[in-house]
Amino acid sequence: MRTLTRRLMSRFIAGGVASSCLTGLAAPFVWAQSNMAKLRVGYVPVIDTTAFFVAQSQGFFKEERLDVEATPVLGGGPALSALAAAQFELAMATVTSVLLGAAQGFDFRIVTAVAAVGSGPPDEIAALLVRKGGGIKRGSDCQGKRCAVQLLNNLPWLCLRLWIDSTGGSSSKVSIVEVPFPQMSDALLGNRVDLVAINEPFLSAAIRNAPDKVEIAAWSISQTLPNTIVASFNATQEYLDKHGEVVHAFSRAYKKAVDWTVENKGNPVLEELISKFTRLPADQVRSLMVWPKFVKSVDPVSLDTMARAMQRYGLLKSLPDSALLIYDSARI
Repeated sequence: MRTLTRRLMSRFIAGGVASSCLTGLAAPFVWAQSNMAKLRVGYVPVIDTTAFFVAQSQGFFKEERLDVEATPVLGGGPALSALAAAQFELAMATVTSVLLGAAQGFDFRIVTAVAAVGSGPPDEIAALLVRKGGGIKRGSDCQGKRCAVQLLNNLPWLCLRLWIDSTGGSSSKVSIVEVPFPQMSDALLGNRVDLVAINEPFLSAAIRNAPDKVEIAAWSISQTLPNTIVASFNATQEYLDKHGEVVHAFSRAYKKAVDWTVENKGNPVLEELISKFTRLPADQVRSLMVWPKFVKSVDPVSLDTMARAMQRYGLLKSLPDSALLIYDSARI
């Protein structure tokens, strides 16, 4: 494992590596002489995290004898920085963060998928939002404009640049700044930025609150990187070498939660749960415009697609061996 110095930590964050109803199961033998195995998990409070909170609320983690402590973080980069510093055992991040971390020598491994997108709505999680009448319809309209993403050099940043360059513009001539998701709508309406790359549930809330003032210019991910995994839970190889069975238990519980989430879409219980961790009223959760694909495994081909896009914008000098980044618990 690469030693995490203060300089590496700074580079890591700045680079964007910087969001019980069932009966119990038999406890794995490895925990027969102990109490619950404790896991500190960093998560980003966006809609992608739904299955994780389902696993908590439905008791799936407890069934696997896991005591999960969840901590919200600003984004995947800070989560992975904390993971490398052993502040978390597991951390949620976009796969761009994981790939960039691997390129910088960190031993991150994907232990379970979190969310993916399809080829368009409703299988999406994000959009590029602009002011109505602002004149932005294509990338060619963004020259000299100011655009906002949650974190630089991360997935929203990458998809924004791909969209600008694929629709007649030059992303190298566009100003891109960081704005937290909850503040994006105000920044757009206050003319501090001209376009925001915004995720659910903040996307639907922004449109609901100002339907006559904002509109969608593009669907961020599905129009630029269709049918790809976008986020995962991750661990370090060092932790996996010592606690692999704990991670497999986490994966089993999480996959059960994915099934429950898919089967209960539209269920008020699920809507209330999402409302709690996103802090949006349940009726607003009910009317979300798009919904991620909750998946259980990771296809190396999907990681390769993401890595090639990152290489195009200088985030990667060479393509990593994606298959080596996927732990057994996340393999197809």
